Amino acid sequence: MSSWSTKEALSSVSRLIGGERANIRMKEKSDCYSDSPDFRERLKSYELELEKTSKFLKDVIKDGNNVITAIKAESFREFAGLLQEVEEDRMMLVTVELTLKLCIRRKSDSIDKRFCFDIETQER
Repeated sequence: MSSWSTKEALSSVSRLIGGERANIRMKEKSDCYSDSPDFRERLKSYELELEKTSKFLKDVIKDGNNVITAIKAESFREFAGLLQEVEEDRMMLVTVELTLKLCIRRKSDSIDKRFCFDIETQER
C-alpha cells in the first residue's frame, strides 16, 4: 500500500466524482477555526439552557433561605411560648409565706367553725 499525497488524493477523487476537474477546494487552516452555523446554534441553545438552570438554582437557593428564616422565626416563637409556660409553672411553685395576723376562738361544736384566722400572704 503506497501513501498518497494530498494532491494525488484530490485528483483521484475529482476523477471519480466529476470527470476531468471537479471543483474540490482544500480547506484553509483558518477555515478550521471557524465554527459551523449548526454548531453555533447548538452552542447558543446550550448557553440559554445553562442560563435558565442557573436562574432556577438561584431561585431555589433564595426560596430555601426564606424557608430557613421562617423556620427560625417560628422556632423562636415556640421557644418563647415554652419559656412563658415554664415561668408560669415556676410562679405556681413559689413558696408562699403565711403570717397569722389574728386568731379568734368561737364557741362551736364543730372544729371547722371553732377558730377564725386572719392570714396575710407574702410571696418570696
